[in-house]
Amino acid sequence: MHPTTDPTRRGHGPLTVAAGPAPAPQGACADVSGAGTGDGEITDWPGADEPEVLGGKKGPLRRCVASSAVASRDQMVRFVIAPDGILVPDVEESLPGRGLWLTADPAMFEKAVARNLFAKAARRAVRVEKDLAPRTVALLRRRCLALIGLACRGGGAVAGFEKVQAALRSGRFGKSAVPGLWLEAADGAADGRAKLAPLAAAAGVPLVAVLDRRELGLALGREEAVHAVLARGPLTAQVLREFGRLSALAGLPPVSVAPARAAPAGSPDGRTGAAGEAGLRDTSLPDADTSTPDRIEGSTTRRSDTE
Repeated sequence: MHPTTDPTRRGHGPLTVAAGPAPAPQGACADVSGAGTGDGEITDWPGADEPEVLGGKKGPLRRCVASSAVASRDQMVRFVIAPDGILVPDVEESLPGRGLWLTADPAMFEKAVARNLFAKAARRAVRVEKDLAPRTVALLRRRCLALIGLACRGGGAVAGFEKVQAALRSGRFGKSAVPGLWLEAADGAADGRAKLAPLAAAAGVPLVAVLDRRELGLALGREEAVHAVLARGPLTAQVLREFGRLSALAGLPPVSVAPARAAPAGSPDGRTGAAGEAGLRDTSLPDADTSTPDRIEGSTTRRSDTE
């Protein structure tokens, strides 16, 4: 798909910023041209002349265009400039061209747009669409769903309260899979989560409670899903990374590496207390033997995952 025809651009409201360039005549984009020297040349951004990659092509570090801070790429989102000059989110980090990296933080997005920092980093005119932040959130959310679906199709997932409870209690499911990530629907009942939280805490299984039951069900091939577990391994580590970036950018509950007791019924949205307190910590997971565990029950049929 050509970057400028990404369908996720449509249907989002404007990105609100404290200050920024005047809107383009057609009302769709801001034409962010060079600033600082009067002739389009930009010299006041510390990373303008440095390559995209810091410390080698496979190195983990990148420089944020908004803060100029060097940090892990796992905390940032990559952008590239399309041939027509429009800035395009590259959440899969696969599009050609020099990448411009931005910390996954709403404040950094506002700052980058308000101060024309993408143009300063690129030393050229850049057109930034006003729905940049919500469109990036939508792309990250879609990527999380796709990765969960991939894990399910590969047999590395179980869903349903009884199966999740058994997997967390025993530390195994299928033939040899080890639980690596506990997924809970954000709109699921608090009592079911309360029963599973101590088991997940004892096993040290991280919790993500970001998707609603329909989204989680869609990823798992069901009509709805409330409880699920993914097998430990590289794919689940990638799922954790994407949820970390999504949560930070969208202001959602962060990944909890050490789940505690679930929030009591009646608390705001019934989400697990640790999910709102623990923050995103080290989510790297060791590889595990994930040789063909039992496939998720009902993965080829549409059914409801309710207690």
